[in-house]
Amino acid sequence: MKSFAEPAQIAWALIWRSTLLAPIFLIFYVIAIASWIGRFYLPVLIIISVWVHDWPFIGIYGVSWVLSLALWRWRRFRLLWEAPPSLL
Repeated sequence: MKSFAEPAQIAWALIWRSTLLAPIFLIFYVIAIASWIGRFYLPVLIIISVWVHDWPFIGIYGVSWVLSLALWRWRRFRLLWEAPPSLL
């Protein structure tokens, strides 16, 4: 049987993992949230840019919108947001 680890070892394991993975998860969630919001609000920005004849921004917003839609069509990305199975 395995003995219990010392509390210092447990704390160290949690600290180094959180230090290593927190920036990666932050970047991932910023991209995910921005792409989710972009699916709905970038078309509004495109319409506003057409209204004021700001052609370079129409292209930027259009490409961003297409990339956002493509990201949410990607099956591996959508599977990250599935609810875990119930344990009840």
